[in-house]
Formats: sequence, structure tokens, C-alpha cells
Amino acid sequence: MANVAVMDVIADVAQLVRQAPNATLIGAYIRAARKFCRESRWYRASLPGVTTANTRLYSLGSDPYLEVLGVRAVSAQRQSGDTKIWPLGVGDTSQWDPNAQAGRPRLYAYVPEGQMALHPTPDDAYSLNITLVLQPKTGVNVVPEELLVKWDQVLQAGALAYLYALNDMPWTDPRQADLQARVFQSGINNARVDEQREYNAGTRFLQRRPFIVGRM
Repeated sequence: MANVAVMDVIADVAQLVRQAPNATLIGAYIRAARKFCRESRWYRASLPGVTTANTRLYSLGSDPYLEVLGVRAVSAQRQSGDTKIWPLGVGDTSQWDPNAQAGRPRLYAYVPEGQMALHPTPDDAYSLNITLVLQPKTGVNVVPEELLVKWDQVLQAGALAYLYALNDMPWTDPRQADLQARVFQSGINNARVDEQREYNAGTRFLQRRPFIVGRM
């Protein structure tokens, strides 16, 4: 799905907070989208990649509008004649034996910012399918359309909660800030449950991102 300009989706917020400048409205909506993605882990995308023999650490690439929060899942397949696909488990790099022999990768770990480590170090080229958890970057003025299809009202509540809570503004309203914050948090909780259910069932199509997995 495409990105959507925030100015095209905040008309209702602007009507309720009439004196807020456009930059403030956009910032509030992006702030809400980032918090929603960070706490719910709902927005994900599929990233294909290929390992390089004897290379442990990989870049998850970059995007002008999105940043990587983490890795939700990884599966692998040997490129040379083996059709078997296997899931990798989540690992803790501090527990990995640095002297372990290279071989078929069994574990992965997200390494901030935007990297992924594999264990054991791959001994060959393996195809990877990586599920990334993403959020909009600070300072952008667009959001992924997929978020809006299901969660636009929740994001509007998050923007309003922030705007109404700003001190000494013509639109400041602590009661409304508390009300909208509760709506926003309820939406985050629902999205968290939705994410886990869809992940377990494998029912939601994941958009493929133009990130490139590369050797570090």
C-alpha cells in the first residue's frame, strides 16, 4: 500500500482544534502513529534477503519514511538445491558462542539500529524471509495507508489526546485529553491482540518493503 499525506486525513482533528497550526496537527498525528506502532507492534512488512557465507551481521536497509523497530520473525532456506524452509528462533547475542562453527543459522537477534545478527554464522547462501516491525519516522508528513484502513480513528484519538494536553493553548482541555487518551490506549490494546492473532494464523498479507539486506 502507498503512503498517505497526513494533511489529507486530519480534517476531523483540525475541526476540533481549530487554532492549531498545520505543523502542530501533523506532528501530533505522527506522534500518535509512532506510539501506536511501538506499543502494538501491529505494523509489519516482509523483507526478503540472502546471507553471505561467514557473515554474521546484516543491515536491514533504510526507508525515507519508516524506521525499523525490531524483527518479528525470520525463516530461512538454503539456496543450493534444498527446498526445506525452517523458522529461526529469537536469540540473545550475549549467550552466543563466538567460537561456534559456521553452519545453518538457527537463531536471530535484532541489533539496534536496523541490523540483524544470525547464529551460527551462515556457512553458505541462505534465502531469508524477515518480518519487520516498523513505525513512521519522526518529522515525516505521511503515514502508511495500511494503518489508516483499520486504525485511523484510533490515531486521531492519539493526536487529540496530545493536543488537548498541551499547556496554555486556546484548545487545551484536560478532560478531553484524558478521554481521548483512554480511547487511544484501548485501540492500542486491541491492535496488540489483533497482531498476535493474525500472526499466529498467518492471515494478514505483509507488504514487501524496498529494504535491502546487505553485508555489514
